[in-house]
Amino acid sequence: MTGKVVLPITFSTSASKKTGRLVFLCTLCVYVLTAGGSMATDIMTYEVTKSMVERQSVAMSYNLFGMEAHRGVDGRYYAPYGIGHAIYSVPFYLVGRTVENVVGSRVGRSESLRKAAVATGSAVVAAASVWLVFSFAWALVGRLAPAVLTALAFGFSTMLWPYSKFGFNAPLATFCVLGGVYGVWVGVRSRKSLMLVCGGVGLGCALLVRHELALVTLPVGLWLLLEYGLDWKRFLKNALIVATPVAMALLVTAYYNLTRFGNPLDTGYLRDATAGFGSIWTGVWGLLVSPGGSVFLYSPLLIFGVWAFIDLARRDGRTAFLFGGVILTLFCFYATLAHWDADRSYGPRYLLPGLAFLCLP
Repeated sequence: MTGKVVLPITFSTSASKKTGRLVFLCTLCVYVLTAGGSMATDIMTYEVTKSMVERQSVAMSYNLFGMEAHRGVDGRYYAPYGIGHAIYSVPFYLVGRTVENVVGSRVGRSESLRKAAVATGSAVVAAASVWLVFSFAWALVGRLAPAVLTALAFGFSTMLWPYSKFGFNAPLATFCVLGGVYGVWVGVRSRKSLMLVCGGVGLGCALLVRHELALVTLPVGLWLLLEYGLDWKRFLKNALIVATPVAMALLVTAYYNLTRFGNPLDTGYLRDATAGFGSIWTGVWGLLVSPGGSVFLYSPLLIFGVWAFIDLARRDGRTAFLFGGVILTLFCFYATLAHWDADRSYGPRYLLPGLAFLCLP
């Protein structure tokens, strides 16, 4: 990276903090006001959240999709997803249940208010993701106008806006990945151990939301090596700080799988014939240029992000390596899936956690 201009980190000021809060509040207002009355939610995650609150269990009340792959060792049925999204949804479920008790359950269909409250959780965490993009952009360039425009571009020119309306885990996964990378980047560049801890927690939470997001730790680890070079002592110390929360999340996931399916590595997908791998070239074609699933059709702004990424690589090659590593890791994994299109989704939903790293340049 010799000869490159490494972008210095810009510390928060009272003006940047106030602007960040305004960005979050304005984005949240738009997300909520444009929800269009949709109460769509991930029914499996909703059932797990409901079971946690009402029965103090993580088992679903019945076999939602009629799949034996979801039957646990105790005969009950479990969702194959990580526990993170269900835990995050608990306070929103409680709010919805409280409102139902106050106004009565005759509003809408059965449990509609609770489902709407859980779906609202996506709007909150999506707006928080926009705030994180603002914070990251501010740390990179130290100017409010570019930071605000970058955040709003991510919030309203990508698939994040549509997914703020539904109760799927894409916005929460985006927030966790973005928060993890931001925390590690700031922690290293500013030499703040607390931010490294926050980064590790973000990466660990990403794993709890979607198991495969543990892959993001690979480019983060390689970037740490680049940053510290031959200073092995600092590298090992800070890598351990980041890795500890991730390791704890791995242990929680292993225990969660063991108690449900009798195997610490079985999330429920190992016996699911519908969750398999296909041709990576089919996935690459579909995610890039297909008329039904191209990420550039659903988020055209990213075309300019590719061009801007080249400029970032000239100015700060190591940060470009970090961003590019996260993007390529997620892209290559999801391109290998048989259902790379995320099955009846609005665009390539699986790629949403990586889109911020094309907006930031």
